[in-house]
Amino acid sequence: MKNMLILSIFALFLVTINSLKAQEITQFIGVIENQYYVDDVRVKGKDINQLMLNNAAANLHWKKAKTADIVFGISFAVNTVTSLVVYDQLLRDKTPAGGLYALAIGSGIIEIWSGITSLSRKKKAILEYNSGFDKKEKVSLVPLGNQNGIGLALKF
Repeated sequence: MKNMLILSIFALFLVTINSLKAQEITQFIGVIENQYYVDDVRVKGKDINQLMLNNAAANLHWKKAKTADIVFGISFAVNTVTSLVVYDQLLRDKTPAGGLYALAIGSGIIEIWSGITSLSRKKKAILEYNSGFDKKEKVSLVPLGNQNGIGLALKF
């Protein structure tokens, strides 16, 4: 009876190890916002933030991506406003000030740079998070024999 209990626990242990599944994140870039999937199930950005907190290296990249998102939003607003002011002055046959041109061009450059940085940081964060699932734990039964007898051993 004792051997059956031990064998049952051992079988349950092996079944549990083999049924573990990873929660890998997939990102699809959209026009307005990115879409995130965890094991083919769409999740919201808040859920991705919680998942990134579990991995320190991924969380570092994720925070930098969020900072780049904020810079992108600010530079987009500045670029839009200054471009509209320059366009309005050109329609009224007025010569816009050189500073407005510089501000529009500069904010446009910052906007492009921060957008690319944000995407690459998010990609690095997701790859870092997913790399934690690449290390597959292989468990196997190995026959073992010594002076005490013959048996099976778990090899990790």
